[in-house]
Amino acid sequence: ACLYKQCHNGGTCNSNFKTGGFKCTCPTGYNGDTCALDDQCLFHPCLNGATCSPVSYWPYFKCSCPSGYIGFRCRTQIADPCSLDPCLNGGTCSAASNLIGFTCNCTSGSTYNCAAQANVCSPSPCQNNGTCALDSNLVGFTCSCPPGYIGYNCGFPQADPCLDNPCKHDGVCAVASNLLGFECNCTSEYLGFNCGTLKEDDCKPNPCENDGNCTRADNQQGFTCNCTSEYTGDICENKIVHGNWSVWSPWPNCNKPCNNGSKTRKRLCDNPKPAFGGKDCEGPATDSEPCNLNTCPAEEGNYIVKLYQVWKNDLADPESEDYTELEDKIIKYVKDFYNNRDEDVFVEVLGFSEGSVISSFNVSYPAIDGLQIVALQEEIAGGSLGDTPAALLSIVTKNVPAEAPVILESNSTTSTTIDLKWSNVTQLNSAPLLGYVIVYKDIHKKFQGNSMKSVSPTPLEAVLEDLKKFTNYTIRVYAFTSNGNGVASEAVQIRTQEDVPSESPPNTVIKSTSTSTIDVSWEPINQAYVHGVLLRYDVRYAKDEGSPLNWETETLDADTHEVVLRDLAYFTGYKVMVCAKTSKGCGKEYSDIAYTFGDVPSKPPQSVTAQRLKSADTINVTWSTVPEGHVRGLLVGYSIKYRRIKTAECDVFYTEEHTVTAKPTEYLIPLDDVQTYSIYEIQVAAFTQKGMGPYETVYGETCRCPKILYTNYWSTSPYLKVNEKDKKLEGVFGGIVTEMVHVACGICPAHGDTTIKIDTNGKENPSAKSSVLEVLGDIDDVPQISFPIYGNKYITRYMGDYAYINLVWSPLGWLLLLLRRPPELVL
Repeated sequence: ACLYKQCHNGGTCNSNFKTGGFKCTCPTGYNGDTCALDDQCLFHPCLNGATCSPVSYWPYFKCSCPSGYIGFRCRTQIADPCSLDPCLNGGTCSAASNLIGFTCNCTSGSTYNCAAQANVCSPSPCQNNGTCALDSNLVGFTCSCPPGYIGYNCGFPQADPCLDNPCKHDGVCAVASNLLGFECNCTSEYLGFNCGTLKEDDCKPNPCENDGNCTRADNQQGFTCNCTSEYTGDICENKIVHGNWSVWSPWPNCNKPCNNGSKTRKRLCDNPKPAFGGKDCEGPATDSEPCNLNTCPAEEGNYIVKLYQVWKNDLADPESEDYTELEDKIIKYVKDFYNNRDEDVFVEVLGFSEGSVISSFNVSYPAIDGLQIVALQEEIAGGSLGDTPAALLSIVTKNVPAEAPVILESNSTTSTTIDLKWSNVTQLNSAPLLGYVIVYKDIHKKFQGNSMKSVSPTPLEAVLEDLKKFTNYTIRVYAFTSNGNGVASEAVQIRTQEDVPSESPPNTVIKSTSTSTIDVSWEPINQAYVHGVLLRYDVRYAKDEGSPLNWETETLDADTHEVVLRDLAYFTGYKVMVCAKTSKGCGKEYSDIAYTFGDVPSKPPQSVTAQRLKSADTINVTWSTVPEGHVRGLLVGYSIKYRRIKTAECDVFYTEEHTVTAKPTEYLIPLDDVQTYSIYEIQVAAFTQKGMGPYETVYGETCRCPKILYTNYWSTSPYLKVNEKDKKLEGVFGGIVTEMVHVACGICPAHGDTTIKIDTNGKENPSAKSSVLEVLGDIDDVPQISFPIYGNKYITRYMGDYAYINLVWSPLGWLLLLLRRPPELVL
């Protein structure tokens, strides 16, 4: 402080690190806080011939009054004290230089004014059945009070803390053993020690969208949105969408060449799709009708098959054992093949010829209306006939088309489609061409009746749709007429294209492990959901702060299933996404938000200030937010610690430290229990769920006195008399009280001079009392001065809380009792 508040006129500056202030030691002839004032006695402040002496404290002079005058500046003249006959019971009054101006020479009695010493316990001054006992205290007695009463005369009921119900807003008070003596059971909408704080109403403003009605939960924590019939969701944010059908697909080609085929068209419930609890479409999704109702004719197909085995000449002789054995073997295998398909056929072996072994056999079918021919074609194409290695050389039919199409082009354009083109068939065996059938299957499986597509004769091309992704298919094409299905083409094998994975990595766990790390782990993705070659896993992460997000990516090889994200910010939400990746890109992502652990704030709140000399009983403390990036956690609130370090310009030690807290959204708090004429050390810190951050220290100061001081007195000559005409106090105490308050209180910048109210005690009752006992009974925490009251120079407290100030001495003693809230103030 001494760096910028210099002492003048050669004064020496001394910093006070406790208060943040300073003190100047002034040379002779100068006074004031900065030694800027000349000797104040040069201005003759003392009146009525009083002697002025310089002093080192405010107001920097002292007046020594001549006989007959009193007051700070010796302004008030004292009347002849003996003219009022203050001595009783024949006592003789003599002027004296003591503070009350006289002495009494008594013939009886022992009080200062020769009053008889009465038995103060008769009648008993103790109320409410209290027991009186003589005592040497101020009032001459003590009262032993019955349960339920307190006070010097047992006149004050021991307050039931719940008598006036300190609980607000219909809270129910109950006596408790806590510091307050009670506890409040609050209604569901309020909280706090006295139910004075309204819980935050989650329904204000209305969080429900689209005219939703907000209802608070039973415990007033949270809310429920009651949505209109058209909306749903936690806050009625989603419009309910009822499903509606798309148009019917075109009628496809008939699924069978004869024998009562059918064709089916489809429609989808996607115009629009039902959403957010909307109704599904009503009615069927498919529509079928019969087609190709004619009966299929029986058919005989001749198969020429090459058997890879050693030729024996006996195979040319139908009567030989080798011939018969091979014939039976072929017939059994073919018949078993069809029986396993629930089909009955007749097989006839026509003969064998040399070239390994060339076998010719006929298979008679009741009808060729399905996969009869192409199934056996595919079986032999697998490389065997039964357990004999074999190759199909040709098939000749009588009624169904004997010519097989040639697949000219096959190409996968997407992960679920294959484009085909084939040649035209002209050898139809006298029946008109009705169309072509494409049969397809996974290369490891067999043809099925539900994996086929029937198309018109033209164009000679088709697209297979809804296929499995990244899957190898075997495809054949055959023509059909009203006589049945013909011989199928040579098979082509083609794989659908890769795609992105359709599932996210399973059992993904994203969890914070420190203030700067997040662990991410997962299990290997099932190959069935990869739809390609798994290249790697990508882990993307970004601070969950608005849009767009600033993503960072960790890339892991296909055999790695965990990663630690490092160097993250304190207590920050991170959005983390994990996906498997093929050459087509990242698949379905697993997403979650994790918060790094919090810490205590690393810096205190900014702009901390405390009022100085703005009020006698309140100090407002203000602050602003912790600097950005230094909260380092979830801000729970602010802690304000304060303790008194100086009162009446004197350092105080071992004072109690008080602590109050403020919400994280509050930046001002009034300290209402501070003492007048005092300096407080005030510290403000922010705290998170992890603990308290550093404190910022400031100093606040209260004014010396409140705006209004009320009075509580009784008249007793010559010390105090009330002038009824102009409502002024006269006598010794009248001037002393006025001058004392003027000098001691000074001027507070917030309210100016302190005003003395001589007509009211601050509780809408008169200040004037008829006796000292009534004065004592009116002493409480209302800011008031009570006078005159018996005492002695050794007494400094009344009832342990209220300060005595000795002003006038007499054989019994007089003093002024000053009461303040808080009551510790000493003028």
